[in-house]
Amino acid sequence: MNRAVVNHWSRTLAVCAGATVTLIGVLVIVGWYVGNHFLIQVQPGSAPMQFNTALALIFAGAGILNAVMWELRFVSLGAGLLCTALGGLTMAQYAGGGDFGIDEFFFTHYVLDRTGPPGRMGPNTALCCILAGLALLLICPPRTSQRKISTIGLFGALQIAISGVGFFGYVSNLGSAYGYGDANRMGIHTAIGFIGAGIGTLAYAWSVTVSRAWEVPRWFSALAGICSLTVTLCLWQSLAKQEKQQIDRLITTTAQQLGDELSLELRSLVLPMRRNAWQWQDKNGIDRNEWEANLRGQLKDLHAYVAGGRVDEDMNTRWTVAFNTDNVRLPDDLAAHPVIRLALGAAQRHKDVTLSVGLQLPGLESGVMVIAPTSSDDTPNGFVVGLLDMSPFAKILDQADEGFEYTVFDAKNRLLYSRGRTLPHLDEKWGRNVQLTLLGTAFRIHVAPAQSTLLAEQSLVTAWILLAGIVVSVLLTMTIHFAQTSIDQTEALTASNDKLTLEINVRRSAEHQLQEAHRDLQMRGLQLISMTETAKSVNSAESLEDAVCITSMHTRSIIGSHLAFVCCREGDDWGHAIRSLNLSEKYDAGTAYDMIPHAQGLYAYTCEQNEPARLSAAELDRHPRWHGCDATADLPKMRGWLAAPLIAHDGSNLGLIQVSDKYQGEFTEEDEIVLIQLAQLASTAIEMQIARRNLELQAEELTRSNTELEQFAYVASHDLQEPLRKIIGFTDRLEEKYKDQFDSKANRYLHYINDGAGRMQQLIKDLLVLSRVGRLGRKFEVTDCRDVVAQAVDNLEAAIAEHSGKVIFDELPVVMGDATQLTQLFQNLIGNAIKFHGAEPPVVNVTAEDIGTEWRIKVRDNGIGIDPKFTDRIFVIFQRLHTRTEYPGTGIGLAICKKIVERHGGRIGVEAGSEGGSVFYFAIPKMDSPDETRKTQFSVTAVP
Repeated sequence: MNRAVVNHWSRTLAVCAGATVTLIGVLVIVGWYVGNHFLIQVQPGSAPMQFNTALALIFAGAGILNAVMWELRFVSLGAGLLCTALGGLTMAQYAGGGDFGIDEFFFTHYVLDRTGPPGRMGPNTALCCILAGLALLLICPPRTSQRKISTIGLFGALQIAISGVGFFGYVSNLGSAYGYGDANRMGIHTAIGFIGAGIGTLAYAWSVTVSRAWEVPRWFSALAGICSLTVTLCLWQSLAKQEKQQIDRLITTTAQQLGDELSLELRSLVLPMRRNAWQWQDKNGIDRNEWEANLRGQLKDLHAYVAGGRVDEDMNTRWTVAFNTDNVRLPDDLAAHPVIRLALGAAQRHKDVTLSVGLQLPGLESGVMVIAPTSSDDTPNGFVVGLLDMSPFAKILDQADEGFEYTVFDAKNRLLYSRGRTLPHLDEKWGRNVQLTLLGTAFRIHVAPAQSTLLAEQSLVTAWILLAGIVVSVLLTMTIHFAQTSIDQTEALTASNDKLTLEINVRRSAEHQLQEAHRDLQMRGLQLISMTETAKSVNSAESLEDAVCITSMHTRSIIGSHLAFVCCREGDDWGHAIRSLNLSEKYDAGTAYDMIPHAQGLYAYTCEQNEPARLSAAELDRHPRWHGCDATADLPKMRGWLAAPLIAHDGSNLGLIQVSDKYQGEFTEEDEIVLIQLAQLASTAIEMQIARRNLELQAEELTRSNTELEQFAYVASHDLQEPLRKIIGFTDRLEEKYKDQFDSKANRYLHYINDGAGRMQQLIKDLLVLSRVGRLGRKFEVTDCRDVVAQAVDNLEAAIAEHSGKVIFDELPVVMGDATQLTQLFQNLIGNAIKFHGAEPPVVNVTAEDIGTEWRIKVRDNGIGIDPKFTDRIFVIFQRLHTRTEYPGTGIGLAICKKIVERHGGRIGVEAGSEGGSVFYFAIPKMDSPDETRKTQFSVTAVP
């Protein structure tokens, strides 16, 4: 079960709960409007759901639905504010005792509950409204904080706890669980509605927290503990309240019963005095003895009377009779006692029996006087008076329940009688007062339960429920926490096991792969060794045919196939291609078969594409360019076909290598890679063989060319020069013998002939020198450049002297070279410097510079210089920058210099001098000996 499934059932639960809550609210609203009492209060006598409560449920349900389905911020915000406002204002009314007018703001209620204000929801309902509203306010996006989500869940759980206690009260008939004092109660459908709202809120919080199956949110343990503790406190408070109500009812009943008994007792005591007064009135007065006898007879069984008497209308005692051994008598002047006087006056005015309580007379600490007025013809003529002690109170109170403590007070709060404890210890918490009015006299009876009664009535079940609830809350929190920890540890252990199993499998796979790689590596090693041997064999092959044959043999061995074929061609000429077919014993029947590819088959197609090709047996049969050779040569059917082109370094195709019928299985990508590498090796070797063959052809051509050149040189040095010498000789004779006979024009023609023949002779000599540089050069030997330069200067002595020139050379190295050619090199360079001089006498400096592995020798002059754009042109044969009239020469001198330098493994160039003139430089490789220079300076100056 993944997160999507968990979210699905939790969100589905939230949607169902929100829809149910909304439906309950809507039905109750409809019930109020249509007068359906069933929808309003479910059953007669139960608490109705107030109109505001129904609105709050609609807001709560709509907010939950919006949070799950649409996530419109303003809907959740508005619903939360309205719920919070309805609940908060109601609680404020309960707390402050005021009325804000919100109870019947929307609807006038006609179904009332108890004595609470009409339309006002109960305090527990108002608290649920506040919790629902706060939860909706927190649901408003953004809700990324886990603390916010856990608070939402807490508010939902508290709604479930509070309304769940109310629902339990209805189920268990515990009224104090859904009602508090005289406040309106929570209806049963109200409790169900807020249970649904709490479930929806909790399910929503669960859906945005839980990500996997059987996961319990981290905050759920604390939430469960708080919820359980809230239920415990609510149940404990309800049971304690019910217990207190039972004790209150018991005390009130006992006090009422005691008052009734006291009233009956006092009425029975007053009746004889009333009869005596009636007898007095009937006889209009009797003598004392008769009166006393009647009085004693009427009071003989009433031991509470201690005295009696006849009082006249002036409140003076006329007769008095004592009924006990204490000989208590009435005072003579009753008017002197204010209490008695007032009682007598009241009896005379009301013409009825009156009591005077709290009397303190001699011999009577506290007593009650019964006053019965008498009259004659409606004219008051006195009173019949009886004096009672407190025995009637003692009789009744002593016979009352011993589990209570009783105290009797008169109207002025004077203590008349007390049983069980003294006045300062009255229990004001449990005490109840009963007001008793008898014959115009008020009594207050205070009844309080004794400690034993309280212990008997106050069951320990309530305390045990509180203690058990607290323990259960703690245990529930710890259990869920430990369950979460256990689940996390189990998941971590499972993940570790999975990871360990995965690692084991990975390691096993890695070991297997390592073994495979080891085997492959061994095979590759063998293949590399074989390929190395192949490369050595192919590269050491004496001919191209041998290279092709060696390649086919080694290819079949390395790849492991029954057939290997190598074909090397030049251009598209398949008919003259060099071929080699290598077969295993399986193909014995085709050993004499000569596989001749043509330009239409698969071999030509592979070369055209110039890319490797790998085909299975089925693919080979289906290929349009495959013509097959197995049937033609009576060979077994080929199992697979693999080919790689032979590619030259310039990308052109040289042929291909092809293998068929692998020993085991089909050809793989690794086989293709190996064959490509073999093709690369073969291509290099074949290309080298082709290059070697071309070099041999070129060498043969060069040998033939050199032979012809030598023949040309011989002809040029003998046959060509011989006619020139005759031309020059005969023109000299003509000029010598007939100079004076020729006119100036003929003499000029003779000069032209002689000059042309001379230049032709010099040109042939220079060409001979140029041709002999590489062909007739001497073997390189240790050569001192100082001696070479000195020899060149000696050869140019006449030219240097003619132009008053000067040649300076310093620190010249010793090199390996041809001294004659190096002399020719310096002679040409220094001679050019003397020839192309400027207005000033020529000065030539020859220097050497160490540039690592070479010596760089410079010949610097102060002549006319060279334009930089002609620096490459001047080293080309017959290229001149000046006419022969300006500067004589054939244009071959610098070409000879370049060829000499290149024969010595160097390079030559020219650059402009920093102070005018030119700088010719060339590089000569160094010798192995470190002592290569001699630091001596020579200066050769021609003396005019």
